[in-house]
Amino acid sequence: MAHRVSLVANSSKYISSFRLGFRLCSTASGGAKNYTSIDKEDVAKEAEYKQHQADRKLTTPRNLTDEEKFASSNMRLIKYRIRDAEVDKAAPGLVERRVEPGTTVTVPAKDDVTALSGVPEEHIKTRHVRIYCPTRSVTQSGSHGTKNWRIEFDNRERWENPLMGWTSSADPLSTMAISFASSEEAAEFCSKNGWAYHIEERRVPPLRPKSYGANFSWDKRTRRSTK
Repeated sequence: MAHRVSLVANSSKYISSFRLGFRLCSTASGGAKNYTSIDKEDVAKEAEYKQHQADRKLTTPRNLTDEEKFASSNMRLIKYRIRDAEVDKAAPGLVERRVEPGTTVTVPAKDDVTALSGVPEEHIKTRHVRIYCPTRSVTQSGSHGTKNWRIEFDNRERWENPLMGWTSSADPLSTMAISFASSEEAAEFCSKNGWAYHIEERRVPPLRPKSYGANFSWDKRTRRSTK
């Protein structure tokens, strides 16, 4: 054990002496700096690095309070207003007016989105839309599916196969199904897209009150459900 400790001590002594000899040899061979100057340079670099880390800690962002956020936003708003005033004074009409929070913006009553919708012109000016309420199917007893309004385009030419009953169409709008809560919303949607339309009035069947006993009664003309 003592022999191992002596070997470790000797090896560390040899390594330190090797480092010192390397520095002294570099100085003797024209390394330009002696041993003490190298140590001073290392200490100076380490101090500079510590100062840099301290400066970074001082400049790291922190969570601002509500008062500081409000003050910074007000200063930013004042800066923008001063800049806009200077630009507007130099060249009137170039400054885009900003809308303050809480103000009301007036939008034109008619919005035309035909230029942005991407629909070809042949499917805008030549199409007619029918706005209607769907009826109940044969197998449907409830009327919940008849509350919404739908739009349907006029039929275009179709290809038919009389043998198997197959039909096809090149109309991209033939299968479009959009539901609306009211006929006014559907009409506004058609107006925005530039489609001509007409509205079919909803047919509401009258509610006829019936009594449960009428199903089992017998009168002069007919007998219901008890034949």
